[in-house]
Amino acid sequence: MKKFIAVFCLILVNLSLQGCGTLAVGTALFATGAAATRVFTDRRSAEISELDDNIIQAIQTALEKDKTVATQARIKFLSYNRIVLLAGEAPSDAVRQQAIKQILDHVPNIRKIHNEIHIAPLLSQESREYDSNLRIRITAALVGKQFFNASHVHMTLSNRTVYVMGLLSREEADAAIDTIRRVDGVKKVIPLIEYVKLIVHENDTVSE
Repeated sequence: MKKFIAVFCLILVNLSLQGCGTLAVGTALFATGAAATRVFTDRRSAEISELDDNIIQAIQTALEKDKTVATQARIKFLSYNRIVLLAGEAPSDAVRQQAIKQILDHVPNIRKIHNEIHIAPLLSQESREYDSNLRIRITAALVGKQFFNASHVHMTLSNRTVYVMGLLSREEADAAIDTIRRVDGVKKVIPLIEYVKLIVHENDTVSE
């Protein structure tokens, strides 16, 4: 029961910390969570955290305003430390590039975009539900590990591919990625991590 509660809380914190959403055909979903918890777990500054929130809201608005993108593509988006991940499916490269142009034209403060939108049919509802369940199992696997804090590992899933972001040391990243790869059902892990050096104080550890 304690681990179940920890996993549930971590899912909420992870959604809140990373800033993420999905633009599905005809439907836009913006995920938020336990924002107050970020004060204790986030390695970003409060200013950068707020910028990520603003970026994700601006992406949501920009993509919804483009009728072609909004009705033909399924795009998952995540912003962490002003680096944006775009994943999902589009019917053509033209639609994919149109989505990216919308973001570049209308969303300020982005440092970098990782374009992982595939030219492919939209993922089935069954596959999307599988991703949701897989995410829960991955989160459960990450909780309580010795070499990293699970709340520092930020991820999104698309078609059983796991995209990992965060401010992590090499050792933390390697341990987290190895844990994720061992979860049954994971097809591929793509690390998009910013590597940091950790400074260990007597009662705390901070990133440099």
